[in-house]
Amino acid sequence: MHTAWCAKLRGYAEGAIVTTSDETADPIVWIVGAERDEKLHGFRGDTGQEVFTGDPLSGLRHFVTVLAAAGRLYVAGDGRIFAFGLGR
Repeated sequence: MHTAWCAKLRGYAEGAIVTTSDETADPIVWIVGAERDEKLHGFRGDTGQEVFTGDPLSGLRHFVTVLAAAGRLYVAGDGRIFAFGLGR
């Protein structure tokens, strides 16, 4: 086993998830920089290149987890749920 890549992230990095376009292709690692930059980040699973950085999300806490369902990503904060979908 060896490290394939390593990406820097400001804040606590809790509960990363991976999504793919067809269960194997185009992996994206999603993680939130909670209690620091408070942004959702997406990194290519094969290279670690950051492909998405969202706007700050207010009220995130240390143990926030990104959830994926029905083609969206969800992040919970204090009294809020943020939903992300593909822009069209």
